[in-house]
Amino acid sequence: MHMKYTFLLLLLVFSALSGRAQIDTSRLDIGSVTLDKAFTQTLTIKGSDLEKMPFLNLSDAISAWLYGAYTTPATLRYVVDGNPVADVNAYSIFDVEEVVLVQHAAALIGTAPGQTELVLIRTKRRTGPYGVTAAAQTGLIGEDGVSKMRFFHNYYAGAYLNRLKVSLGVSANYIRDATVSDVPGGAIVTPPNWQRWRLNGYFDWRPDASNQIEVTMNYTPQQLNGLVNPTAEQAPLFGYKESGYQHYLTPHLDWRGEWAKGWTNDLQATYLHSTLSTGMVEVIGESAADSIDIENFGNEVKSYHLWIRDHLAFTVKAGGWTIEPSINLSYEHINEQIASTEYDEFTTSTLPNLNQIPSVTTSEAYVGEKTNPIQVVPGVDVSYKRALEFMAGALISPGTHSPTGNGNRVYPYAGATIDLLRLKNPEQDESVKLFGSVVSRTMGSYQGYTLADFSNWNIQTNSFVDFLNLQLNATPPPGFPTYWTWEAGTRYTGVNGRLEVSYNFEHRISSGLGTNGYGNIFESTYPRWYSSLQHLDIRVKVVDAERVSWRSGFNVTVLRTTENNEGILQLDNAPIGDVAPGPWTWTGGWVNRIQVKDFSAGLDLLYHFNEMSPVANQGKLNSAATPNVYLAYRLHFGRATVLELFVDSRDLIQSANSDVTDPRRYYTVGGKLGL
Repeated sequence: MHMKYTFLLLLLVFSALSGRAQIDTSRLDIGSVTLDKAFTQTLTIKGSDLEKMPFLNLSDAISAWLYGAYTTPATLRYVVDGNPVADVNAYSIFDVEEVVLVQHAAALIGTAPGQTELVLIRTKRRTGPYGVTAAAQTGLIGEDGVSKMRFFHNYYAGAYLNRLKVSLGVSANYIRDATVSDVPGGAIVTPPNWQRWRLNGYFDWRPDASNQIEVTMNYTPQQLNGLVNPTAEQAPLFGYKESGYQHYLTPHLDWRGEWAKGWTNDLQATYLHSTLSTGMVEVIGESAADSIDIENFGNEVKSYHLWIRDHLAFTVKAGGWTIEPSINLSYEHINEQIASTEYDEFTTSTLPNLNQIPSVTTSEAYVGEKTNPIQVVPGVDVSYKRALEFMAGALISPGTHSPTGNGNRVYPYAGATIDLLRLKNPEQDESVKLFGSVVSRTMGSYQGYTLADFSNWNIQTNSFVDFLNLQLNATPPPGFPTYWTWEAGTRYTGVNGRLEVSYNFEHRISSGLGTNGYGNIFESTYPRWYSSLQHLDIRVKVVDAERVSWRSGFNVTVLRTTENNEGILQLDNAPIGDVAPGPWTWTGGWVNRIQVKDFSAGLDLLYHFNEMSPVANQGKLNSAATPNVYLAYRLHFGRATVLELFVDSRDLIQSANSDVTDPRRYYTVGGKLGL
């Protein structure tokens, strides 16, 4: 307890020195470490390139741009504007400026033990004195062989105002997504559907040239409904009703400033309050004369999370060299609660519908944990002009318990980057960079805070009870490992900025737990699991004229997992990636954005070739789909008013037995108005 108050006092002392005059876009804030963007291998997606695709979870929209079939909700962790507690799915895509995948080992320091990748989100701060944006998208969701179509809706409105010292913005977004598949023996009264409101606002204050204070607020309530009654022939033998409700609240403060020459400070604080309640009623019977089994399940997950972080840095420049030592201090208070109930009822009475089912409580369970992790991350970054960089540091956990349960308290990281072409001439545009980095990973306390959706609504999506039990009560088995990750890569940029070719190799050792593409968990008897990922990304501006442009990108990913002669205990299906010595598979995407005057079009392809089917005796899957196809036209009304109308289809074309998308197809129309 004494250590906790001492640490908070240090944070207050540092925070009195305050934040930075402007947002420093030259650095990547991953929550525990900041990286120099110019010397970090990344893959960047503009939010505007994703605006027309209908989706509830961002991973569906970015998979063709990143790691194909391996880009899933289970394999991504987001940091939004430096805030690792937030979930990007609480923001409309119209509020997202860019999406950045960080291919640097230090970015994975808090991602043990699984195959998680870090994605940074930068939200929009619009320019101009004021403005209003409105957008609407609606359409049908269908599937081959399904007679009924479902409805998709997405409506957005936002406004902003910029003055000399103050900027503010507000937005509201309503989105509705639904499942499609028919239920054998049942008549769908209400198809399972999520209805989500996303309410966001920001207030930026620049009191002087050396300080900037940002306050953001997000509130996301959402509801799940679904009702299937038995058909006339089957009544009352089958049916189910499911429901869910979630409140997700995340106020965030960021105070940046330069309070002396070379000294900068960044204080951030976030409070998260999330309550997720889900329930399902199922009716199963064989004949009207037999007893009908009625089961009612319910779960309630509550999360209370306070995160305070202060980042203090000092920059020295001399003779083309830049040296920046820094220290990152963070404190968290986490309170997680899970309550579950199960009801059983046996009856022979006729049930007109599932809204009139009696129930009797048969079992209840409750789990709750609290913890207050503290992290200290000293580091140093040394660079020479635009040609060379070395960086190193360590995450230190001074608390009573080891974050990974193996006794470790110090988790080092290091990296180096060299630009072969700019060593001779640092000012030239053409570039060939070589990247290398290594990290000893720990289990980050803020992994996994996500809004529930169709991918994960029935699991404990925003709970860290497993993490808390490990941190508070860990008794690791013999040989419990240290989680190491190595990254190496290269990137060529040239042809006047029209061509970029990037290759990245990542090796993880002793990953222990992981997930496959469907989120299923596996574990090894002794967590000696290895993975090697190779990724090639080519992006080219095929045409780059004033009124005509064509941007195209192709990528391929190979992910191999290997066990260390100790056997893998699979709980469900296979871990993500190919399991050696099985066959190699390739996954990735091909993305295109075309502009001809006021006409625009997009075509994305997602593929996964040579994958073994998870269904026994069905051989190999060669999956392909078009996750996003659209045509759009812009209408101009005066100098500042633009109306863009578009038609868009998600998964318009997809192969049978695909493992890269769900079987739903979307057919939508929409528009975006900017004033």
